Amino acid sequence: MLSFRRIRPYIFCHSNVPRVAHAASRRSIAQFLLFTLLLACAPCPGQSIQLNPADIRQSIDMMGGDMERSSFAIQNARNKAEIIQWGFGDIDFNMCRVQYDKKQELVEGVKNWSFYDGQVTSMQEIQAVNPDILFFATLRSDYDGYGNDNNLPDWICNYSTKEIDAGKYGTFLADYVEYMHQQGVPIAIMSVAKEWTTFVTAEVARDVIISLQSELDSRGVPMPLISDQGFWSTAQGNKYLDAVASLGTEDLYWSFCNHNYGTDDDTLWEGIASKSQALGKALYNDESSHGGGGPTFGEEREITTPIAAYTEKCHMYAAGVKGELFFEIWSRGINKETRPIYFQNSGTGSRLRAYYIMRHFANHVLHSRYITSEVDSMPGVHTMAFRNNDQLVVWVINEATTAYSAVPVSLAGSPPADSVERMVWTEDSDITGASDSLATSASGFTTDIPGQSLNCYLVNIGPPPPRTLPYAQSFEDGLEDWAQSQDDDFDWSRNTLATSTSSSGPDSASDGHWYVYAEGHVANAPNKSAYLECLFDLSNVTGATLSFDYHMFGSYIDYLAVDVHDGTTWTTGVWIEDAPVHTASDDPWSNAEVDLSAYAGRSAVTLRFRTKKNYWHSSDAAIDNIRLVEPPQSLPYAEDFENGLGSWVQSADDDIDWTRNSGGTATDNTGPSGTPDGDWYLFVENHDSGASYKTASVECSFDLSSAPRPELSFDYHMFGDYIDCLAVDVFDGSQWNLDVWNRTGQQHSASDTPWSTALVDLSEFAGNDAVTIRFRSQQLRWHAADTAIDNISIAEAATPYQTWAASTFAEAESGTDTSESGNPDGDRYTNLQEWALVLDPMTRDVPQKTASIQTTDGNTYFTVQYLRRAGSGLDVHAAWSYSTSSDHWRVHGDGMTETTLGITGDIETMSAAVPIEHGQKFIRIVISP
Repeated sequence: MLSFRRIRPYIFCHSNVPRVAHAASRRSIAQFLLFTLLLACAPCPGQSIQLNPADIRQSIDMMGGDMERSSFAIQNARNKAEIIQWGFGDIDFNMCRVQYDKKQELVEGVKNWSFYDGQVTSMQEIQAVNPDILFFATLRSDYDGYGNDNNLPDWICNYSTKEIDAGKYGTFLADYVEYMHQQGVPIAIMSVAKEWTTFVTAEVARDVIISLQSELDSRGVPMPLISDQGFWSTAQGNKYLDAVASLGTEDLYWSFCNHNYGTDDDTLWEGIASKSQALGKALYNDESSHGGGGPTFGEEREITTPIAAYTEKCHMYAAGVKGELFFEIWSRGINKETRPIYFQNSGTGSRLRAYYIMRHFANHVLHSRYITSEVDSMPGVHTMAFRNNDQLVVWVINEATTAYSAVPVSLAGSPPADSVERMVWTEDSDITGASDSLATSASGFTTDIPGQSLNCYLVNIGPPPPRTLPYAQSFEDGLEDWAQSQDDDFDWSRNTLATSTSSSGPDSASDGHWYVYAEGHVANAPNKSAYLECLFDLSNVTGATLSFDYHMFGSYIDYLAVDVHDGTTWTTGVWIEDAPVHTASDDPWSNAEVDLSAYAGRSAVTLRFRTKKNYWHSSDAAIDNIRLVEPPQSLPYAEDFENGLGSWVQSADDDIDWTRNSGGTATDNTGPSGTPDGDWYLFVENHDSGASYKTASVECSFDLSSAPRPELSFDYHMFGDYIDCLAVDVFDGSQWNLDVWNRTGQQHSASDTPWSTALVDLSEFAGNDAVTIRFRSQQLRWHAADTAIDNISIAEAATPYQTWAASTFAEAESGTDTSESGNPDGDRYTNLQEWALVLDPMTRDVPQKTASIQTTDGNTYFTVQYLRRAGSGLDVHAAWSYSTSSDHWRVHGDGMTETTLGITGDIETMSAAVPIEHGQKFIRIVISP
């Protein structure tokens, strides 16, 4: 049963029932209240919540607290250590927001680093309880109201003209970053605008970021990731992102942030999230509400305040936001301002309801992935759901006074493994929440939802679907598919820049910005291990190779190992490396390759990275850039999709997938009516994408090492007014070569128009043993854009000679030597030479030539015309001499000129001329290799 602190008789009242009544009316009101309660709790047809655990969306990779304006106040709290433990030890935050401030240097050249003493101390104390923490620095706005006040020193900003000296601002920021780096609390992420976009426009920010990068590079200090943010509203944020798109400066940013003050329209999150995603960047909320703030001098806010805050989170995460920083999680020295952790100036802190809700939320959502959910027939009820491998975290927020009973929650084919743990907050529950367990069924579970409540459900289900090959992970978007094992001693951490432990770990990622490592400080004891694992389906591959980068700098790292579970048992140490491997943080990462072909054909293979430390510090082993691929397909290769996708896989970095189909497509006026051969083909169904300029890519890896002339052949069909393009891209092992073959726009006029065949020369990739070929389709709009492909083959292309010989000797007698060195007619020329000279290899003949005497510009020339074949591989040219018995025949440049008169197909008509000055002259045709 749920335990509540107190029960008010009017808790489930409709809003039109007065809370205070005259004594004469109390009985009638009580009867009405009872009737209302029974109505509210009665289940209504259609009331339900549906979750789709398989519809996995964005990773939640940022969850943090804010002490931008409270790092000094915490130093004066009587129970400072306890408050820091509450804020960053007991909550699984991976980020802490801090400030840079104009008081660092009010007068140019006069540094005041002591201003940051309280902040640095707080950062060090937070780092001590949470070694994984990353610091996110933003400009401290110097305002008493909300305006364009004096945020930066006036030697950087001219407040009359609103002009900022970008170079000086970049140097100011570099000084701050360098100082924090020296104090052992490096800044991992930074903004340069923060709410102040009237002054720091996208153009100014561009120049500041470039200046900052240049300054830090010259000092040898790592550059923080830039997440320009702090927009007061989504309207302001949209304007900034539009400017970034116009400038083309998105590559300067790691991500963008926003907070949504001043509007109740939560749908605006969708607009700014889509703009950020269109720039290829994640969006975060840098000042999200915890529902515990306000001028109440430490008194609890009504439950409607956190309900409103978490209702906004429902909309925010549905729009694609990837995480948040809770605004001011503890007091900042202003007695009236209540926070989740409240203390008066120099007083003793205590935790309020907002703290316990925030802790429960953060500890179960960070490192999870958002999944879709829907609510039917329950006005005022909002949901957000997340998946962390085999656990679902479901939040149900009811802002209505109406209660709902026996509401079915369905899990779309993912039955719970055991009972569901529920936590509920209402106005009358204990501030820590009321908890109980719910029974489950094959379809999900059933729950009651009190009026005006926050409800969290923890549901254990089966593991997520295994990943297929090819697979790549660089941890740029979180841990994603990789799970912390329950059988180890401590966890792996995600990081950028250097680790928090001196003399251990790398100083940066090997690929992108992020990597994962085992922070030895987390488990302050010797002989502890950390595991990280992921499930793969290898049932459709004939082999598999795992590659990854690793860094092992730290005198107390014991080893790093890869283990494999084949669905039945673990095989430990299929790859293992003992420490030490690296001698410094800036040593280049090493790369490992592990043959996993022994596990090919199995549908449930778990890979596990396992590291062990001998002591609690200097033991930060790291991994990055994980790749799992099927060994490249050998040549000759053919795929017609009659039995599935074969070796072709959907690309991870596109928008929509290719679909295997038979017959016509479902969309009118687009797509083929059938296949060029067999029954099945691949196509892109654009109706499902519902938006413009979406791409679909499918790819496969090939070994071209033994093919000097590899050639790709495939059939394609492009009927539809809104097809943008179909392209073939090739990854050569280091970079993508785009548009190796490309067709733009509609190529066929009707569904039943015969398919076309493409031949793509892959000679420039010959000799490469790991080439990835990708078919990429893009549409202009969401309909009439169904591109299709079929009958893919890659083989050693026939040489031009082989193509000629196939037709030339088609009627030859059996046993005729048709090779390049053959000579069926017995004359002086081999087949290859006859081909080069445009002769008939079955008839004794001589090169076709004509000779003449010509006079040009008063000079007389002996001229010979002859035929030769371009691309024969032989050098066919003319030479001249005074005598046929001479050993010295002169070529072009010795008075003779040779020109091309014309080309028909691959046959060139040549002219060789030599001036006649004295004596007789001769011209001959020379053939050389």
